[in-house]
Amino acid sequence: MTESARYTIKGLSAPQRLDKALRAAFPEWSRKATDAAINEKRVSVNGKPVWLGSWQVRNGDKIAIAEP
Repeated sequence: MTESARYTIKGLSAPQRLDKALRAAFPEWSRKATDAAINEKRVSVNGKPVWLGSWQVRNGDKIAIAEP
C-alpha cells in the first residue's frame, strides 16, 4: 500500500477518538470514507496499524493513511 496522507495530532486539550481527529484534520473526507479507512486497517498511529475508530490519540501522535 502506498501512503496517501500524513498528519501529526496537535492542539488537543485531552485525548480524542481517532475517527473524530481524522474528520477534523481532513474535513473534505466523508464520515463513511474515514470509517472505511480505519476499518480496512489503512490508518496507522505512530507506525502501528489501528482498526478502531475509538482509539485514543494524543498531541504528537503521527497518523499515516494508506491508499486503498
